Amino acid sequence: MKIDEILVLSAPLNVCGGDPLVVVSAAAGQNVTLPCGDGPAADTLGSEPTSGSAFTSCWGRAQVPSHRCSHAILRTRRDRVIYRASPRYQLLAGGGGGSWDRGASLTIVHVRGSDAGLYGCRVRIPGWFNDFTLHVRLVVADQREREGTLKNTDQREREGTLKNTHQREREGTLKNTDQREREGTLKNTDQREREGTLKNTDQREREGTLKNTDQREREGTLKNTDQREREGTLKNTDQREREGTLKNTDQREREGTLKNTDQREQPL
Repeated sequence: MKIDEILVLSAPLNVCGGDPLVVVSAAAGQNVTLPCGDGPAADTLGSEPTSGSAFTSCWGRAQVPSHRCSHAILRTRRDRVIYRASPRYQLLAGGGGGSWDRGASLTIVHVRGSDAGLYGCRVRIPGWFNDFTLHVRLVVADQREREGTLKNTDQREREGTLKNTHQREREGTLKNTDQREREGTLKNTDQREREGTLKNTDQREREGTLKNTDQREREGTLKNTDQREREGTLKNTDQREREGTLKNTDQREREGTLKNTDQREQPL
C-alpha cells in the first residue's frame, strides 16, 4: 500500500535518560512518519545489523524502558508484524526483508490530535546492550484549530483595527471639539472684551461729556452771575451818582434861591 506521508524532523536531542529525541510536526489529517534508524536517527547508531539480516523492533507510547517497549502500539519479529494496536500504524517498508534502511520507521495514517505525544522505538541488535532506542515527540496542529486561530487572529486584528479607528475618531472628535470650544471661548472672550472696551469707552466719553457740560454750565453760570453782579453794581453806582448829583443840584439850587431871596429882602 502506497502511503502519502509528511516527515518533519528536528535534530536529535539528548534527553529521556540519554536517548536521542526527535521532534516531528504534522497537520491533522495528514500521514506522518516517525523515524527509527534513518534520517537524523541513523547518525546516533553505534552499530548496524548485517545487510540482509532480519531484525526485531517495537514502538510504544512512552519512554523506552530497559527491555522491550512500554505501552506498545506495534511489534515486529524478524520479517513480520506480530502486533498492531491500530491499522493506522504502518511500517514504512512493511517490516520485512530484513532491510535496515527506514525499515523500523513508523507511519501514522491520517494523524489526529490525540496522536500527539511521546513515542519510543527499540531495534533489537544481537549482543549485550546493543539495542538501538530512539524517542520521538509528535506535535499535531489541528487544521480547524489553525483555521480557527487564523480566523480569531483576523477577527481580533479587525476588531483591534476598528477599535483603534474608533478611538482615533473619538480622539479626533474630542480634539476638534476642544479646539472649537477653545476658539469659541477665545472668540467670545475677545468679543466680550471689545464690547466691554467699547462700553467703557462710551461710558467714559459720556461721563467726560457730562463733566465738561457741567463744567461749562457752571463756568457760564458763574460768568453770567459775575456779569450781572457787575452790571448791577455799575447800575447802582450810576444811580447813586445820579441821585447824589441831583441831590446836590437841588441843594445848591435851594441854597441859591434862599440866598437870593434873603438878599432881595434886605433894605437898600
